[in-house]
Amino acid sequence: MLHISSRALSPGFPHPLLERFGRYLPSTSTESTAPGEFSTRFHLVLEPLVLSVLPMTAVPALALIVIFGVGAGLTVPTIIRLLERAAFSTHGKVD
Repeated sequence: MLHISSRALSPGFPHPLLERFGRYLPSTSTESTAPGEFSTRFHLVLEPLVLSVLPMTAVPALALIVIFGVGAGLTVPTIIRLLERAAFSTHGKVD
């Protein structure tokens, strides 16, 4: 886990609505920090790669793209030929 502590670059500005409800809002800080400091938690999750390039979560999407691409490549020419035959048989040969 990576823990980042930093200071604001500009001073904090009061917000009239939040000041009224400040005691009702939950505190997000679990650690005591100096005034003007805030703490940010950063979780970095690494996932295994397929062939050192493709993340495991992208494999199903890539497989689906390949399946639809192959399916379209096989069916579209057949559909076009059928439509051309239907057009030629109905209207004769069109130049």
